[in-house]
Amino acid sequence: MRCWIEYQPSYNAFVTLNPYALDVAKAINNRLGFGEKLGSLAGVPIVIKEPIDIAGELTSSHATYAPVVARLRAAGAILLGKTNMPTLGESGTDANTSWGGPTYNAVNRAYDMVRESNKLK
Repeated sequence: MRCWIEYQPSYNAFVTLNPYALDVAKAINNRLGFGEKLGSLAGVPIVIKEPIDIAGELTSSHATYAPVVARLRAAGAILLGKTNMPTLGESGTDANTSWGGPTYNAVNRAYDMVRESNKLK
């Protein structure tokens, strides 16, 4: 969560964040402590791209769990949130067309400033 708070304004990588992720992780840890047999992905943090459906989360599609998300959750994966991407996944370079706003270069933020200024010309 601290990383999200620190880096989200710089990268805009997430469109939603699961506020219960740490609670889920603690619950899994407790269950493991009691020797409970858990799924093969128990405690593994994951993120899901925006157009994949997650019940109860903002989405550009439906309001149910996509089969892949249901399987990941059943295996114990901890959903951190949904990540930003271009509408319909049509661009491999950025998410400027996404409803979540543009994503930014994690390595060289100056590149984004050049890219944005070129769009204004």
